[in-house]
Amino acid sequence: MTGGKKQLLDFLEDPSFREMVLNGKHVLFWKEWIKLNPDQKATYDLAVRVLLEINKDSEAWDSSTKAALLTKINQNRFNKSPGSAINRIPALRLIAMVTLLIGGILWWYTENYQSSGKTLTEQSAVDLEWIVKSNPPGQKSKLILPDGSNVTLNAASEISYSTDFAKRNREIHLKGEAYFEVVSDSLLAFEVFAGDLITRALGTSFNIKNYPEMSQRVQLTSGRVVVSQSNDLLEAIHLNPGQEVVMTAINNLKTQDFDIAKATLWKDGILHFNRATFPEVVSTLERWYGVNITTEYLPRKSLSVTAEFQRDYLENVLHSLSFTFDFNYSIENKNVTIQFNPKSL
Repeated sequence: MTGGKKQLLDFLEDPSFREMVLNGKHVLFWKEWIKLNPDQKATYDLAVRVLLEINKDSEAWDSSTKAALLTKINQNRFNKSPGSAINRIPALRLIAMVTLLIGGILWWYTENYQSSGKTLTEQSAVDLEWIVKSNPPGQKSKLILPDGSNVTLNAASEISYSTDFAKRNREIHLKGEAYFEVVSDSLLAFEVFAGDLITRALGTSFNIKNYPEMSQRVQLTSGRVVVSQSNDLLEAIHLNPGQEVVMTAINNLKTQDFDIAKATLWKDGILHFNRATFPEVVSTLERWYGVNITTEYLPRKSLSVTAEFQRDYLENVLHSLSFTFDFNYSIENKNVTIQFNPKSL
């Protein structure tokens, strides 16, 4: 993917790069490319700025657009002579002329963006601000994104997106769990980065779970999504409603069916366990009720439970689980102690 060092013109002449900047396509490819070629980020950022500036009213990169680039340069100090004949330049000479003037473009943009004492890289860092929405343990929330999409954010979860969301991208970063109801946009794909998984959609509904102690998973409830690993963008999985992708213990992706109704019960305040291990139960209760749970004499044998609790108090939930797992418990403020019988070890 590195393919040698690129010059400014190489970016401008690359159809996939132009589609990425202007239409939000091939974003994953170019994100991976710039990670592999960090020394070219300055030229990459400059190419983005040039393309956005020149192509405000046109998405085509043809002879007229190249002529516009030359005109833009001439309008900014390089050729002050009246009656410029840029539009009469033969198309076959345009590329050569642009190549000769790359140094001029670099100078002009650097002068403009350094006029406030900031380098191009620093300017990008200043312009790019992130909006963060988060919930503490014990709290859920519903959000409306700038593009009109709806997000139900679970407890102990966080999403973040840049200030240019819905303008040049629809990129979300997720920690924890969230349910997305995505508004369709044929030009900008909706992308969720959660751990090692990238989920891409246009208009659909899906649930993503990305807690450290649980398997990462993407569950599709309507529409279609494409899921891939961040280190393997070419091996993407297309999901249909009722299918989920699960990250296995050896970091492979597994596709399987799931119960749509039960998977999203948490949005309605219903606590549902489906063959959940005891550590998963503990971490879920900590997030759900905002408590700290200490376990004593945990049995070596594996424990799992399938159960459902509708808007119930923590004490009632623990009382029911104590029969399943055979433990005693005590609650003191935000601290919970679960004690198994040492004889059962």
